[in-house]
Amino acid sequence: MKKILIIAILLNIITFGYASDKEYNFLVITDIHLDINKKTPMVIDPAKFNRENELDKNTFDKMINLITNDLGKSIPKPNSILMLGDMVKHPTPGENNPIETVVDNELYIYRSFDEKFSNIPVLYTFGNNDNIIHYGNFNIRGLSPYTISKNNNFDGFISHTNYCFSDVPKPCLLAENTIDGYYIAMLDDKLELINLNSVLFSRKYDGTGGEKKSKEELEFLSNQLKKAKDKGNSVLIATHIPVGNDSYDNKNLWTKEYTEEFIKIIKEYKNTVIGIVNGHTHVDEVRILPIDENTNIGEYTTTSLTTVITNAPGFKSFTLAENNGKWTIKDYSAYSFIEPKQNDLGIKKLYTFTNEYCDKNSYKENINNCLKNVTLDKMSKFTFIENPNAKPRQLTNKSLYIS
Repeated sequence: MKKILIIAILLNIITFGYASDKEYNFLVITDIHLDINKKTPMVIDPAKFNRENELDKNTFDKMINLITNDLGKSIPKPNSILMLGDMVKHPTPGENNPIETVVDNELYIYRSFDEKFSNIPVLYTFGNNDNIIHYGNFNIRGLSPYTISKNNNFDGFISHTNYCFSDVPKPCLLAENTIDGYYIAMLDDKLELINLNSVLFSRKYDGTGGEKKSKEELEFLSNQLKKAKDKGNSVLIATHIPVGNDSYDNKNLWTKEYTEEFIKIIKEYKNTVIGIVNGHTHVDEVRILPIDENTNIGEYTTTSLTTVITNAPGFKSFTLAENNGKWTIKDYSAYSFIEPKQNDLGIKKLYTFTNEYCDKNSYKENINNCLKNVTLDKMSKFTFIENPNAKPRQLTNKSLYIS
């Protein structure tokens, strides 16, 4: 057995030509859209859109238990978990979620993650359904996912952490804005995470003070990237809403002004930013930010747990690699929840990015180097990951590139 393991490791090194100095694994779980009062189980493979098909408590519990039981087996044990927003059920069209709906569902998720993923830090990103006003402000009259967390013996944006003092374990906070919902954290040595409130940048933003808040957040992003560059650190960016075109209607998900400013900032720090992760669209997607003729930065979108829009539910496991003080996204694996027969929920590994898109000549332990191999045809076969009842989806060329 030992010989087989050694040979497998050597083959991997030979295939791609690299062995990492250090690795960092994290899970992405997003768009849970929990409704703890829902009595009927969520349909795992729905044939059509159904606004009522939100994630119920029992199915959510099963999903989290399945993930927990598989950690260290088919799912690499994570150093942390990124929960990328939209914890709460969708509101009725034209209405807002009641306060108790927001509080009760968020508390249930916080407590479930704390219990099931004990000793694994969870880092939260604000989603457009995570307060009483859809696409509204992070903090509304003192209510926010942060205050819900802090008032119930949790630690705010990151579970069980503190500011980055010398003896504080990572991940730890470098800076946070608790009113508008964004922060920067140290994940590991030379590795930072900037977690943005992308709702402020959305074309559907319905809060107050948006222009001032958005400009302050973009200034925060620019300043923090400059500090990271000066220190020689690498930065992963997390958002809820992707930047780029919505493949449902081909309209930009962010307003034009904020899209252009964000792209300008990322291009300035192209050697510092290693990638962008997000959710929101409920489907598995890749978007590409072309920096120059030799450089692309990928935006990697994870499917949701809810199946309202006919996606099958899923999550991702990312591996970052550090070589000579520089971090890259080495790979990720996409997983889907499947139900081959009623009440028989399970997990299926769908694909790894490197197997689908990379070749040994360009890879260099950085999946951004493989983005030239991503096509709409290749990507679209995973868009509704593993739902046999969903109709094929037509994607537009503009949805692949960010501009």
